[in-house]
Amino acid sequence: MGELPSLSAVLVNYNHGRYLAEALQAVLEQSYPPLEIIVVDDASQDDSISIIQAFARNHPAIRLLTNDRNQGTVFSANRGLQSATSDYVVFIAADDKILPGLFEKSMLLLASHPRAGACTVLVRLVDESGRDLGEQKDLLISTSPRYVSPDDARQILLDYGPWNMSPGAIYKRQSYLECGGFRPELGSSSDAFLFVMLALRDGVCFIPEPLATWRQAAESYSSRTYADPAAMRQQVHRAMALARTEFPGLCPESLLTRWEARWTYSACINYLDALSKKRLFGLRLLFPHPSLLDRTFIACLEAASALSLLLFKTCFFIRLKRWDAWPVLANKLGLDRTVLVSLASKVGTLLASAIGLWMIGTYLTRDLQGYYYTFASILGLQTFADLGFCLVITNFASHEWAQLDADKDGRITGNPEHLSRLVSLGRLVIKWYALASVIVVLGVGTAGYLFLSSNPHTGIIWLGPWLCLTVLAGVKFGLAPMLSLLEGCNQVANINALRLVHRVSANAVLWTALVLGLGLWVAPISAAAEVLAILILLAAFYARFFRPFISQPPGPRMSWRGEIWPMQWRLAISAFAGYFTYSLFTPVMFHYHGPAVAGQMGMSLTLVAAPLSIASVWLASKIPDFGMLIANKEYATLDRLLLKLTKAAVLAVCAGSAVVWLLVYLLYHFDHRLAGRVLPPLPTAIFLFAHILTLLGVGPAYYLRAHKEEPLMVISVVTSLAIGILVWLLGSRLGPLGAACGYLSVIAFLMFPWLAAIFLRKRAACLNN
Repeated sequence: MGELPSLSAVLVNYNHGRYLAEALQAVLEQSYPPLEIIVVDDASQDDSISIIQAFARNHPAIRLLTNDRNQGTVFSANRGLQSATSDYVVFIAADDKILPGLFEKSMLLLASHPRAGACTVLVRLVDESGRDLGEQKDLLISTSPRYVSPDDARQILLDYGPWNMSPGAIYKRQSYLECGGFRPELGSSSDAFLFVMLALRDGVCFIPEPLATWRQAAESYSSRTYADPAAMRQQVHRAMALARTEFPGLCPESLLTRWEARWTYSACINYLDALSKKRLFGLRLLFPHPSLLDRTFIACLEAASALSLLLFKTCFFIRLKRWDAWPVLANKLGLDRTVLVSLASKVGTLLASAIGLWMIGTYLTRDLQGYYYTFASILGLQTFADLGFCLVITNFASHEWAQLDADKDGRITGNPEHLSRLVSLGRLVIKWYALASVIVVLGVGTAGYLFLSSNPHTGIIWLGPWLCLTVLAGVKFGLAPMLSLLEGCNQVANINALRLVHRVSANAVLWTALVLGLGLWVAPISAAAEVLAILILLAAFYARFFRPFISQPPGPRMSWRGEIWPMQWRLAISAFAGYFTYSLFTPVMFHYHGPAVAGQMGMSLTLVAAPLSIASVWLASKIPDFGMLIANKEYATLDRLLLKLTKAAVLAVCAGSAVVWLLVYLLYHFDHRLAGRVLPPLPTAIFLFAHILTLLGVGPAYYLRAHKEEPLMVISVVTSLAIGILVWLLGSRLGPLGAACGYLSVIAFLMFPWLAAIFLRKRAACLNN
């Protein structure tokens, strides 16, 4: 600790006596003690001076500076910072509070990157009484602490605009002085301007963790500025002029043009937001003890304020020509390269499948369509041979990959011990899947033969296609661990790109076979094309990656019995039970209502699964990130990532569900010939709503399993059995509508609340530890 740079803390106070003791105590309790604590009082008229003097008597590091008259926040901050004698200085408003760990985490990062001109963190917002208002919405430029170089900072500023300056930001004193400190003519924007100049000149450090609070007071310095649009506009013009005259080499005109538009846009929104909050604050003062009617009235006003703010945002967006806002929108929606490639793969696959659905409905009879989808449902029995290994592989590999990487040639580099454990994991699962693929061929093939032969339909030749399809499904099953291992090693984007290629190839072969009139042989032919494409792509792109897996690992090995089995057996039971959740619908319809209704059910389930499948990409593509964040105990970053991805996924599944339902409605409304191939609008809507609720549980499920645990075994078994029983009871009697209602009731009233309770309990335990 003594070898690290020194730090001075500067507190600026004006009539904040009621907050001052808490702010000073938070500084004194930091694990990294500052060399000095300079308190600048700006001619306060309350009891601030006596509070500061009382603290100074017990803590010699506290030094008091007083202004003869009120000079303002910027003057006082500059006076305190210029009086500091340390290498680094931190500016803290007396009504804000820093959180434990701010100084230590910031200074350790700054010591590792001595060029950096400042370090900023995320913040939590509180109201005047100290009530938590949640985390401030900010640009998450990284999911882990990092140094942002000047070149990276310039690109981030061009793409997204400045990220927020946090209370408790730490500045390199020399850089602060060389950039002219806080500019009085910029008022409340002086810290943001200084931070941008430091980022462009020296680079800055960023910690994606809330380590400070920012009090949202109606009469605060920034709130008063937001309430005066003319003053805010003037600040923007002055900032642009300063950048052009004093920092011409740092600020190209393209950057300044975008910065000015974004700053003006933010100023407009902040003004409207401050105005709305002030009105609502006044209403709450009028109703200190609101009745139910009062609370309803205020809630309606809040909703109206939010809607009007959205409308004004749209207006300002157009007026200020914010057409460069795509990077900002992409960041808010979590659309990084991994998600975008995964989405492209999923959408491309679904489009190819949609064409396949149309061609199946066109070139296969209703009975052949029923057999085709029944084949697919029976193949779902291979879940029983998987034993949950695929999800185990991804989660366990991600924890090892946190200490590994791949070089430009695709070879694994990094910690030898973690590489050895990864290799031992890979060898274990490859051996298991080689054996399991034989089980799939024999077990699933026999089960399918017995089931299909018990419901004979004359004129349909199904035995040959079924046996060939079973063999090819076994080969594909044996390749699954390689793809899961690569996903766990943070190769999600590349693997999804490969998936797009081999699935489109398989669909192209399927279309050709359908046009040629090959009947049920289209299923094994397309499966053969998919297996061949997977083998070619793995050999072409990942031969070097898998080379270490050929020989025994020289170092420590992963224990199957001690580490993997405790999670795997629970996942296996969950997978067994999960078969009834999604694979029982079509066989029940086939058995009780015939192949035509089974075909309707199969095609509709494929349709309604599309929005859920696309929306899940946001979350599934980040499973390796979840595991690596947990391995590094970065739970705050994990929470933010999960929340952002879930919001984007919910938006996507709702939009997609609306499109699917509208398509089905139009087919029936216009009595299209394909209407009879899918379920009517009502059961379709029920399945879609159930999938929206299901998506809300996908993120928490990935979160929980990323801890290398399976706490969802019991809930999986109970809900799957309940769905299976209701699908059989209601589906056999009421057909597809009864099956859909049974499915929705279990998801809404059993699975979702139960999963939410488990997630909240586990998350609280993680944060407490």
